[in-house]
Amino acid sequence: QNKVTDSQKMQILSEQPFFVTWYESYKQNIDDIDRVWSRYNNNLNRFSQDDVSLRVLTENLIKNQADIISLQKKLATALPPQELSDTNYKLSYDVLEKTRSYLAAQSETITASVQLLQSPEFLNQPRDIQYKQLDNIRILKSPVNLNISPDISSIRDNLILPDLS
Repeated sequence: QNKVTDSQKMQILSEQPFFVTWYESYKQNIDDIDRVWSRYNNNLNRFSQDDVSLRVLTENLIKNQADIISLQKKLATALPPQELSDTNYKLSYDVLEKTRSYLAAQSETITASVQLLQSPEFLNQPRDIQYKQLDNIRILKSPVNLNISPDISSIRDNLILPDLS
């Protein structure tokens, strides 16, 4: 049977509010990242359907690029709470590192799209070719996924007091 000492119980209870506060803030960052990425994809889709001009698409993607760079700067210095145990701190730090890598791939994709939009050769292409080139960037450079579930689950498991019955 898994016996928890009073000291371990106090450690778990003291970490919980720090993790909860950090995680709520982290989830807000994820929402912001998702919003920017959705806008990027929506802009490309609208361009493919002829709903926006090349000029508007360029303006919108430049705005996406600025937003993603702002998020990268915000997350570049983010750290988990020091009050977490070494194990939970490392897991939280790994979540941040995975998020930073994911964000870097998004930034690369958006930046490559903006660079393509600003190249003179691109501007002379028919619209369907322009879209195909942009879509190729999206497909080839986009991050696959952000898989932080195992890390978050481990932290949560570490912060739950075992059933003492």
